[in-house]
Amino acid sequence: MSTPHATPAPTPVELSQLEKLKRFWGWSAIISAIAATLPPVFGLLGTVIGMVGAFNELEKTGEADPAALADDISVALLSTMWAMIISFLLFTWSAVSLTLFLVKRSAIRRRASTFSDEAQYTPVD
Repeated sequence: MSTPHATPAPTPVELSQLEKLKRFWGWSAIISAIAATLPPVFGLLGTVIGMVGAFNELEKTGEADPAALADDISVALLSTMWAMIISFLLFTWSAVSLTLFLVKRSAIRRRASTFSDEAQYTPVD
């Protein structure tokens, strides 16, 4: 005799899908960690290059001419801005993919746990 609302066991397709999700998240975590750390490094490099150019311009002219410094300072600011935008997008993608993986894994584990509990239950007539 089975319970009226028995939870079906996870299907082989679901278990296979969980394995695919695990592999995807493993590679996704590595790639997103690398991709999310590289833009700030390049942004900092652009900032340093822009500021070095601005200081070189100051050294050449001997005075703080805003027009002469504007190009180098804009390089510094733009590289920082794009690095922040790209890193934010990559971190967001990483967080969303991790959340989806954890939700799916939890659902499959819950079904497997419920099924094993119901399989051990034997009603007494």
